[in-house]
Amino acid sequence: MHYSANQTLTSLLGAVDNLGEAMPSWNKQSTILGVVIPFMVLSILCIMFRLYIRFFVVKSPGWDDIMVILFMITGSLGSITICSCTSYGLGQHFLELSTENMAAYLKRFYIANASYTMSTTFIKLSLLFQYLSIFDRRSRERQFTIFMAVVIALWGIAFSFMAWFPCFPVSGYWSFLTSTATCYGFGSKYAADFTMIYECHAGLNMAFDVIVLVIPIPLYFEKSATLRMRMGLIGMFLLGTIINVFGVWRLATIVIHRATTYPTFDPTWYSPISLIQACLEVDAASICASIPIFWPVLVARFDEIFVTREITITQEHRRLSELGEGNDIELWRSRSTRDAKQESTYSGGDSEAPLDDTKPQGNTSNYVDTYVIDQVDPLREDKKGGVESTVTVGPLDAGLERPTRAMYLNRL
Repeated sequence: MHYSANQTLTSLLGAVDNLGEAMPSWNKQSTILGVVIPFMVLSILCIMFRLYIRFFVVKSPGWDDIMVILFMITGSLGSITICSCTSYGLGQHFLELSTENMAAYLKRFYIANASYTMSTTFIKLSLLFQYLSIFDRRSRERQFTIFMAVVIALWGIAFSFMAWFPCFPVSGYWSFLTSTATCYGFGSKYAADFTMIYECHAGLNMAFDVIVLVIPIPLYFEKSATLRMRMGLIGMFLLGTIINVFGVWRLATIVIHRATTYPTFDPTWYSPISLIQACLEVDAASICASIPIFWPVLVARFDEIFVTREITITQEHRRLSELGEGNDIELWRSRSTRDAKQESTYSGGDSEAPLDDTKPQGNTSNYVDTYVIDQVDPLREDKKGGVESTVTVGPLDAGLERPTRAMYLNRL
């Protein structure tokens, strides 16, 4: 059915007698509250857990977290106002409401609709900003993600403005039956324009959901992708598919009832199913956006391993060639002597011959490499004054026997 350009919403009130229709299950207050409230609570819990991980565990919040916070505010506001609408006629026939309840319902629906347009934008931007931290800076996927973030931001700004300011003055939105305010878009008094704005927003919302879902697909086929990463992507795709199912279903209900104007204008009777699907869609999207953040912590908890920092271990090796020509070892074993009166000297810049087991060994220093000596005893006597001097190793204290090579060999 197509409306003429001049056909108004008031002319469609009571155009068809639908008062005898059986009440669908989703029009009942218990159904609306029983679906909207649990999913809202689950969404908030997932978001709070995500924010806890980002702010207090890894301590690296980003723009995607700001978008999630804004979504939590607008999404919760929308869910709460939808629940409150059940006390002012949501699920009942519009013509059966009193004039006061009509205005009260439209005020709350005005807030719910405006917050929904914002929440759908924020949750998409959160996912896109999250993708930016994954893709390489020069990759095509990153450039496309930036492009989509700009497009979705402009889309959200335009529709959010039309939702928050559907009439001038705004009060004309909930008093359209008697008001002479100038209205357009979501507040249009003409059936064709009113239907078009809702179908246009729902259609673009569904299309953007599909695009945002498929952007990270190339990550699945990368050779460096681990099994855990692939399983995580599959889980995100499955949840994203559910989100798109809600989006398609919502668009179908809007098209079937022409945004609650077909076969007659009855917004409180035909809108519950669309409102429930809107809440499920954005709440599922928030869960999808939060899960990849706390997966590592859940895995760590299951394994009883708590990792809150990443460290990089590096190894430096000093080549033996740096010792100087003719040196092929860094540490030599001590030479020993049975003659405690014999003294030997060691010059920091000289090298000594390798140990010869067949000859009597004299006493000398353990360390031949000057670099190693500097690390062991940087304040040694031969460094004072900037001049290297000969270090004399005196005889052992009386009563102490210096270990000899024979003693070491006997222990082997």
